[in-house]
Amino acid sequence: MRLLVAAPFLPYPLDFGGAIRIYHLMRHLAARHEVVLLCPGPIPRDAADALAFCAAVEPFPAPASRPWQEHARHLFGPLPASVSLTSDGLAACARALTRARRFDVAQIEFLGLAHLRQALPDALPAVLVEHCLATESRERQLGLMPWGPRRLYYRLDLIKLRRYEPATVRSFDGCIAVSTRDAAQIRAWAPQVRTTTIANGVDTEFFQAVDDAGTPEMLFLGSFHLDAANVDAAVRMAREILPRVRRRVPDARLTILGTGAPAAVTALGELPGVTVAGRVPDVRPYLARASVVTLPLRAGAGTKVRVFTAMAMQRPVLASPMAAEGLDAAPGEEIVIAPGVEQFADEAAALLRDAPRRTRIGRAARALAVREYDWRVLADRLETFHGTLLDGAAARAPLVEVG
Repeated sequence: MRLLVAAPFLPYPLDFGGAIRIYHLMRHLAARHEVVLLCPGPIPRDAADALAFCAAVEPFPAPASRPWQEHARHLFGPLPASVSLTSDGLAACARALTRARRFDVAQIEFLGLAHLRQALPDALPAVLVEHCLATESRERQLGLMPWGPRRLYYRLDLIKLRRYEPATVRSFDGCIAVSTRDAAQIRAWAPQVRTTTIANGVDTEFFQAVDDAGTPEMLFLGSFHLDAANVDAAVRMAREILPRVRRRVPDARLTILGTGAPAAVTALGELPGVTVAGRVPDVRPYLARASVVTLPLRAGAGTKVRVFTAMAMQRPVLASPMAAEGLDAAPGEEIVIAPGVEQFADEAAALLRDAPRRTRIGRAARALAVREYDWRVLADRLETFHGTLLDGAAARAPLVEVG
């Protein structure tokens, strides 16, 4: 199979969920198929080396940042400006690439690049990967935004997004969701589009199981440069939840990891019991030292790669209902779910004081990660889905008489 993968960012370094997913699934597919990546340039040397498994990495001009006047003008354009990635020459790059190379399937990552479907040959089966339901994500993000021009801009763009996302899904031959919950919504929008679930996952060989740390340490993981929901969750964990936990477990501590921490997050390091480590080269030592991984999200959509990372290292995950949304993990057995600040603090304190329970949940979570969420398992499912798409395309192709 010759696969074209179009991504709205360079999937390296592996410092947030979207990059991690795209990189690992491509890596495993490239062991058996020809994979070409189309993504914004330039491509640094370390990224080129890391992506050497690709048959080619084709850059397109990275979009320039837009001043607010441009954002306002795009509100009246055909695409939802807040999610769509456009740049001069992007469509031309896609057309030139599909003329120069023959592909069996085009896989478009994220709704922001879905407009590329119009630049691809009609005969080329195209698949949209919905890393989250963009409409749902935006609606939830609005709930965290203060009133002002930015919120008004996103609110107006959401009107367009609500029409655009279902209509765009219907223009593809196939669609991939990250959870059965999201897949059900996509099927409701577009019952004629082949839809499957390929969950997010983890490299269970790289993230090995580690015995319980026996420390009163909790860990928060999140990429702050892309998602305000992570900022909200980290602040909530440090300012509202941790003080309540420390009333029950006085030496409880919280470490916060993540790329692009803003001032609101770095300032949390001044609070008692809080360490803000920011971006680190390897999260494994921090996971090994933590007894509980916490994720009190109030916004966002899709499933979280960091949850599977913690599970693979045999760490119990304490999550809000929104953070656990879409996960096929048994509450109380493979994950702990707690709504609200008081309930979250109660569960965090209980876990810190109960090592046998942490070990039981951690081991069950590790077994689930290996069985269902290893990238090799998920790549096999992706390969099978593309195969059914190709079989369907072949069945629809007109017969040509010979002789």
